Amino acid sequence: MNPYHSLVAFSRQGYEPLVRDGDRKLSGVLVVTKESPYKTVSDLENARIAFPAPNAFGASLLIRANLDRVHDLDFVPDFVNTHSSAYLNVVLGEADAAGGVMSTFMALDPDVRDHLRILYETPEMPPHPIVVHPRVPREIAERVQRAFLEIAATPEGAEILSKIPMRRAVATQASDYGSLTKLELEDYYVEIGSN
Repeated sequence: MNPYHSLVAFSRQGYEPLVRDGDRKLSGVLVVTKESPYKTVSDLENARIAFPAPNAFGASLLIRANLDRVHDLDFVPDFVNTHSSAYLNVVLGEADAAGGVMSTFMALDPDVRDHLRILYETPEMPPHPIVVHPRVPREIAERVQRAFLEIAATPEGAEILSKIPMRRAVATQASDYGSLTKLELEDYYVEIGSN
């Protein structure tokens, strides 16, 4: 689950994080074309910036909060549904910049990625956890958590989990995501069905 969604789900319904990747952190990236005159974030004042979706954690929530609060930047957000669409909007000249995350940027077709450069990267955050609803009995939740950790401990299991992608499964808990509350991302979060 998206890390911020897991925080919302924990506070509203008691969902508990069980497992996350222990080798990766998540950060948002802001990209522009290689030929772009934009050299710093402040150069994007009043620019059109494409984002996959309002609630995409690294690609939208983190970046918009940082642009607003850290850089005091006024910009026009455009939500284009997917990471690849956000990147393509920049390549095609439909947007001045785009929000994404490193994994989706690196997964781009080289013909697209080679036209882009990273202008800015947000601070790193804990990655997407696998969560459990509170109605699931604690002993079952613990068995699921142990099963993930045991699977991850074998070469075959590690290969399977790498497709999630989860390079190294580690146990996690809600407190590992507590730092997200300090970011006050609720100011940027769009309730489902509210638009």
